Order: sequence, then C-alpha cells, then structure tokens
Amino acid sequence: MKKIAIVLLVTIILAGCSTKENPSQTLCELKDDGPISYTYIIDANGNDVTRMENVLRMKGSNEGFDFVANEFQKAFDASKQTWAERAGKKDIPGLEFKVDKSDSMIALIQIQTMKDIDFELMNRIKFYEGYDRVVKGLFLDEEVNALQQNGYTCTKK
Repeated sequence: MKKIAIVLLVTIILAGCSTKENPSQTLCELKDDGPISYTYIIDANGNDVTRMENVLRMKGSNEGFDFVANEFQKAFDASKQTWAERAGKKDIPGLEFKVDKSDSMIALIQIQTMKDIDFELMNRIKFYEGYDRVVKGLFLDEEVNALQQNGYTCTKK
C-alpha cells in the first residue's frame, strides 16, 4: 500500500512539473535608420502566441511633423473603423488600437490578446489573410518566420 501511495505521489508531482508554462517574448524589428520604425513584440507560451503588439513609430522634429503624424493617425483610425464595420460591432474582442503621441513622436499600436480573440469572427472578417489554414490561434514559429521573410530581425528576450 505504501508503494502505491508513493507511486501516486510521484506521478502527481511529475504531472505538475510537466504542465509548467514556458513563457517567452520575441522582439522583431524593421529598422532603416529613418524616422519610421516597425516593431512586433510577441509573447508566447511554448509555440502558442498569447499576445502580439505591433507598433509603427515615427519620429520627427521639423515643422511638417504634426501634419504627417495626423495623417498617419487618420489612416490608422480608418483601419480600426474598417475592421469594426466588417465585424458589425464597435470593438472587436481581443483587438486593441492605441495611439501614443508627443511633439516629436507618434506610435500607432495594435495589440492582439489571444485569450480574448474570437477566432471565428476574425476568420469571417478575413483579419488573418495570408494564412494557409483556418486560424484558431497564432504560432510563434510561423509569425517569426513570416516577419523574417519580410526583412525583420527577431531576437528572443
């Protein structure tokens, strides 16, 4: 009986160890030394993406910066509106749009939080175009590979 109890205890401990999460963060950047940069920050648990933040950042100090920054923001806001209209809703669960703006910088930020995403809705509105499968989640290796093929440099943090 003691042996059975010990075997059960060891099994429970090992099962608990095998279900530990393996969180990671990968930073993918597209740099050209100009005023505009693109960054993806991808949080993952193993190969499953849990959160992805993509940022278009533009810096400037000349007189025309405000005008250009406002035009970028208008395009960003129009994109947000288009997705909302396609979805038939005001907001799309798990998809967030932010703007961070100062006198010399504007950051247009799109955040996907996978636990909140309605993948059925996202597939219906064709948010995940370019995938060769019905998207039910994003995979770190796929995202990094696609970004690297488009000139991004990716590093695991």
